[in-house]
Amino acid sequence: MPSGYEAQIVVDEDARRLKKIALKIENTHILGRFMDIDVIDSDKMQISRKDMGVSIRRCFLCENDAKLCARSARHSLDELLLFIHNQVLQYNED
Repeated sequence: MPSGYEAQIVVDEDARRLKKIALKIENTHILGRFMDIDVIDSDKMQISRKDMGVSIRRCFLCENDAKLCARSARHSLDELLLFIHNQVLQYNED
């Protein structure tokens, strides 16, 4: 199943430092919530939110565990798309 746009960037930097930057983008930028920035270290191990002591991702619509909402299809595609559309509009207005 297509997941949307993707990019792979190789950087000579400490993986945990990069993950900290990625989490800041995901958690603070208005469009950051739509990004899933994975960081893989030099041993090919993914640095997780849990590894960084950061809480789970929350659902856009109800603030429950996002994985649980996605797995159970708790929200309709239309609801999600409307939320995303409104966030992008807000970003464009700022």
